[in-house]
Amino acid sequence: MKVYIVKSKNSDVFQNLALEFSMYKFIEHKFKEERESSLALFLWKNDKTIVLGRNQNVYSECNLKFCHDNKILISRRLTGGGAVFHDIGNLNFSFISSSDLHNLKNNYKIIQNALFNFGISSELSGRNDLTVDGKKFSGSAFYNSKYASLHHGTLLINTKPDLIFGALTPDINKLKAKGVDSVRSRVINLTELNDKINSDILSEEISSEFLSCFPSSDVCYYPEFSQDDFEKNIKLLTSSDWIFNPKFDADLELYDRFEWGSININLCLTGNYIADIDVYSDTLYFDIPPLLKKALLHQIINSDNLDRIFKELINKTTNAKKNKVYIDLRKLFDEIAV
Repeated sequence: MKVYIVKSKNSDVFQNLALEFSMYKFIEHKFKEERESSLALFLWKNDKTIVLGRNQNVYSECNLKFCHDNKILISRRLTGGGAVFHDIGNLNFSFISSSDLHNLKNNYKIIQNALFNFGISSELSGRNDLTVDGKKFSGSAFYNSKYASLHHGTLLINTKPDLIFGALTPDINKLKAKGVDSVRSRVINLTELNDKINSDILSEEISSEFLSCFPSSDVCYYPEFSQDDFEKNIKLLTSSDWIFNPKFDADLELYDRFEWGSININLCLTGNYIADIDVYSDTLYFDIPPLLKKALLHQIINSDNLDRIFKELINKTTNAKKNKVYIDLRKLFDEIAV
């Protein structure tokens, strides 16, 4: 088994996201073609940027004027989940593994153990958060295939709160659902818990905890990936179409929030025929919005047809939680289906 520890010296979000995905594709390829098991820890920081979830609407998640005035970049990652703000006061971690080594519980434990070395006791909360006394300092997102898995997340160390709250425009329904009045009350910097902590020493502690889990492994400190893949990923991640995902003027918008996330479905209709569709969501199931879009495009909206479409989607997955998502989505169409 090969283990990689890679610490980026670059603070460019597009370079870092491209490096991360290139490493993912490399590990996926090695396991698929050669059955070689491998696992990578990638630690990285970015200059001021918003990183959108794969299926989110940039116009409803970001204060674009604030971002422009404060020289905050807009980027979009390959994983699902919600938008986050990065700056140099935020350390990002990525666990990239062949599918046989994927262990989400172990990943979180590595982070929690590293923080415990600074006297910080944390707990896993909600869908993907790490918290202390109910205040969030870390969120995660995921990307999986048959052969590899990616789990990445943020660690707020000393991020400027005014930039977070100015750049992001969180869904007020999300806040109401959690029973809180302000996103400010929900986040905390780790330096508030231990003023000795910084990204460099935390990076060292995470690396040490990571290596303690795999003491006899072949360890490498450089990334292995195709330069051609890296250049392709840079081209994708920096393209305007990828970042802004331009939308049409919808004839009908369906919106709701469930325990698995929010969903916004924009429909361009000719009668009850779906001529075009956009699906925005902060669900961690990154594959559901594109699958839903593909299944509904060029379909007729009526009860029988919708029942058939969602039955087919449910039959294609063995994941009970995803089945629940499709059941909720089918109900969302009840008001317009005849």
